[in-house]
Amino acid sequence: MNKPIALISLILVTLVWGVTFTLTKSALSDVPALPLLAIRFLLASFCMLPFVFWKRDLRKQMNWQSTWIGAGIGLVLMLGYALQTFGLETTSPATSGFLTGLSVVMVPFISSVIQKKKRMGVRVWVGTWFAAGGLYLLCGPGLIHMQPGILEGLFCALFMALQIVMVEKAAPFISPLYLAFVEIATMSICFSIYSFLVYPHSVWNLANWLQPKVVISLLVNGIMGTSIAYWIQNVAQRYLSASQSAVIFTLEPVFAALVAWLLDQQKLGFFTWFGAFFILLGMWLSDTSIRWKLTWKNHDEISQ
Repeated sequence: MNKPIALISLILVTLVWGVTFTLTKSALSDVPALPLLAIRFLLASFCMLPFVFWKRDLRKQMNWQSTWIGAGIGLVLMLGYALQTFGLETTSPATSGFLTGLSVVMVPFISSVIQKKKRMGVRVWVGTWFAAGGLYLLCGPGLIHMQPGILEGLFCALFMALQIVMVEKAAPFISPLYLAFVEIATMSICFSIYSFLVYPHSVWNLANWLQPKVVISLLVNGIMGTSIAYWIQNVAQRYLSASQSAVIFTLEPVFAALVAWLLDQQKLGFFTWFGAFFILLGMWLSDTSIRWKLTWKNHDEISQ
């Protein structure tokens, strides 16, 4: 894989993630959030298992250090997905997508803390203010009154941003396939244990899980949106920085809104679109790897 292919691959992954918002929202009318996530990540784990143990060179790279790092990233990602899915119970797929997309604005701040940089660039601050203004236009009273779905979406963005930064640090030293597998397996184990212990037997009624919208959600989310997507992300981030990856992820809320409009016939008002535009503008401004004159740059030339 080279840089252009990594870019295209990550855009396709983002498209799939945009679709998952509407599919998950639809499935939540028949099954609860955490059991849905448990089955999704169990399916993804089993799909990846043969590929992990089939590659002989990959088995040589398996060690406790890589496993613990992957498990730690998986726990962070688990919190992000749990909050995102809970938020979808009370917010629209488009709104949830734009809230998740705020992770792009958070990536530079988290990177600066981890790398112990004391100063943030002007563009980051300007982008943050645009994103904050867009957030207000998008959520309106829901943000002022601290509605649960809005808050869950914001904290989801925080954990998603942390996962992007952690993957950038780990990807050069750990096999992308093994890292993705450990992340997903960690989520599947945690969600499954909690769901089987807490939720009553009625939740596991087979009739609910065989509903077409639930089956489609699990297949697309579990196979394409999880096992394949995170494998591609971990490979691509060997060629793209966390900031470059985050900018590509700004397309996720756009895809989420378009899919919600096409498949779910969800109508978005003027202020919603205007707020979404401000958020996207804030995302792009906050990434210093983007130049006003777009050119390809080497990985080592990205940071400012």
